[in-house]
Amino acid sequence: MSERARSWNLPIIAALTAAVLLLFAGVGMARYEDQLYAAQQTRDVSEQAQILAASVTAAVSFGDNSAAQEYVDALRANPELRAGGVYDAEGKLFAQFNRGGGLPPAMSSDDLKTQGVVIKGESMTVTAPVLENGRAIGGVTLISATEPAQRRIARYAGLVLLVTMGALVIGVLAFS
Repeated sequence: MSERARSWNLPIIAALTAAVLLLFAGVGMARYEDQLYAAQQTRDVSEQAQILAASVTAAVSFGDNSAAQEYVDALRANPELRAGGVYDAEGKLFAQFNRGGGLPPAMSSDDLKTQGVVIKGESMTVTAPVLENGRAIGGVTLISATEPAQRRIARYAGLVLLVTMGALVIGVLAFS
């Protein structure tokens, strides 16, 4: 192989290697961003459930459905919440809202004592106990949408555009 052919191959190999590394870095960043978003969303909905549980303690304790309903209705401000419910000590629905995401699931007396997160498909269900003096007197459930597919695609499209532009810059520099 002539010296001139080798001098052309080296920049091409370097540009392709840099482009592949840039692509892997982009994919890694996208995966990391997905994990961060999911963890943050889980924390946000869990905190909302805990706040709701603390807010409705008196309403559940005194059997005041209308006060509990006012607290639940305030959750409508969050567009990602599909449904929410407050339950009494027997696990009966006490107050609720529904935005087409299905009714809050029934709760057993055992469910009232624990906090939990269940993610199925594009839906996340978070439960939290309503406590009075350390004793569970009820529970709350919030159903939230996970990240919509359109938002995820838009985020990935931006990343793909940046990686493509970086690869083109590397290619242009390699051939100039």
